[in-house]
Amino acid sequence: MRRMSIRALFSTIALLPGLLLGQLSSNTVMATASQNLSSQPDQVIFNVAVSSGTSASLDDIVKSVAGAGISAGSLIGVAFQSNPPALIVPTPLTVQWTFQLPVSLSMQKQTTASLGALQQTIAQGNSGLSLSFSVQGLQNSGQQPQTCDFAGLIANAQAQAQQIASAAGSSVGRIAGVSASTSNGVGNCSATVTFGLGYSGNPGPHAISVTASRTSTPLPDQILISISVTSGITFGLDDISNVITQAGVPGASFSSVYTAYTYDNKGNASPFLQWSFTLTAPLATLKNTIGQLLSAEAALSKQKLGIGLSFSTGALQTSPQAQPACSQAALIADATAQAQALAGAAGVSVGPITAMSAAPVTTARLGATLSLLAGDFSAAQLIVYPNFVPSPPAQSTCSMLVQFQLY
Repeated sequence: MRRMSIRALFSTIALLPGLLLGQLSSNTVMATASQNLSSQPDQVIFNVAVSSGTSASLDDIVKSVAGAGISAGSLIGVAFQSNPPALIVPTPLTVQWTFQLPVSLSMQKQTTASLGALQQTIAQGNSGLSLSFSVQGLQNSGQQPQTCDFAGLIANAQAQAQQIASAAGSSVGRIAGVSASTSNGVGNCSATVTFGLGYSGNPGPHAISVTASRTSTPLPDQILISISVTSGITFGLDDISNVITQAGVPGASFSSVYTAYTYDNKGNASPFLQWSFTLTAPLATLKNTIGQLLSAEAALSKQKLGIGLSFSTGALQTSPQAQPACSQAALIADATAQAQALAGAAGVSVGPITAMSAAPVTTARLGATLSLLAGDFSAAQLIVYPNFVPSPPAQSTCSMLVQFQLY
């Protein structure tokens, strides 16, 4: 449905006298029309979790689930937590690898059966792995055709402009400029159209401006690990940094320290310091990093220094060198196609490019999907790790403003 945005409408009503004076002085009138493009969800999202020992690598895990259509690019989270120093009976460290598998709604039942069969196969094998899965929610794949009605947008903008011009006792002339935006061919459509006012000939700006943007989800290649160190209250930062480096954990970054307390059975409090560090490690060699941390944990326990170490997972990250490069050629092609479509609907012609401006790359993290889908998931079991929720993947957006000559 085509409509004028509520904000633009209220602004036009409130500022109509000043707006008309400003537009009369430049012999133009401007109007913005928008169109909402809404599509129904066409995919169901499965979360697939594989639990393993510390000796398994990402390649090992991917091989175990490749038959279900899961790849390394489907990874959304890795979770593990070592034993805190005060734990009397330590438990073996396990690693949970969480993948996201989107499939079409028509494949929901078949995918459930396939994952259930894979779950049993892995459980019966000698790999030391276990698999669980659940339905996370629904999403739109972005592959459904969404076509902007450019002719309708132009007509809507022209009607708005004529209404404004009529209030000034004038009329709308030919189109003098058009601006619009496009993002991977999906989302809401809008166009801002500038018309000549009255019989003033063909005033400027004589341009079609299009802001084109493309969004991508870069693959994570490293992981942030949280390290917790406990010590007596007489230790300083240099003491702790030297101890954990000598124990085989170099490169950890200090985050914070605070005083905590333990209590005996009589309620007497004993203070100690809780130190926090972070360590960024390559995802491809995660098992080696975990091995180093486990060795450091055991070494500090044997040294009887009153220092304990434990660690847990953080978030997946994409290093700067792994960030995908923006394709300026693709953005220009998107803007050109949009400009030609707008010009055709407006009855004008597109000339050569007269100006370009690329915006800085922006990165944003998507919100999690919380809706559930009913179905038969009797074979599914969900492993829950304390305080662990897989983070949605971060998305990088490239954009470029391209201006074309208008004839």
